[in-house]
Amino acid sequence: MMDEKEIALFMDEFYGISNRMTQIRNTSLVFEGGIAVNSAGLSFLDAVAGNEGMNMAELGERLGLTKGAVSQMAGKLEGKGLLKKERSKRGGREVYLELTAEGIRIREEYMVLRRRMYKGVVDIAGSYSGEEIQTIRRFLRQIGEFAQNYQKKFLVSQKESAEDERGLLRDRSGGQGGELQ
Repeated sequence: MMDEKEIALFMDEFYGISNRMTQIRNTSLVFEGGIAVNSAGLSFLDAVAGNEGMNMAELGERLGLTKGAVSQMAGKLEGKGLLKKERSKRGGREVYLELTAEGIRIREEYMVLRRRMYKGVVDIAGSYSGEEIQTIRRFLRQIGEFAQNYQKKFLVSQKESAEDERGLLRDRSGGQGGELQ
């Protein structure tokens, strides 16, 4: 069992790693021609490449994105010349996405970088036994589940606190608006 000092050191290291990974994800990569694309855009390009012929609604469902988020991301990437929207040839309202030649080139460059990252992780993981890797994977799954539950609980309690505060302000103002009188 870890004592409080060990737990604090562990959490500091864990947050540090998480922050570095977030920085990597949030840093746009600049490709030849000055085209900058962030991680979300690169993942989107990868999803489009893997799902040619899928309409935007289906792509959003597969990625867990709203129609608005898919439309917004598609618009940004289309503006950079990385993908194009095609209307259904059947005359419907469906819109399909397809990578342009530039989009294919950017995705291929991204895949090289991603393979480099994976290779680095595999090189590190190679020094661990299969049993140790399974323990690490179990730990990461448990941390992910805990974080998801914590987030749900925290967001709910924050929402309830805000609603309670608004109710309190209404009570103090005599039921008018939300401001104190």
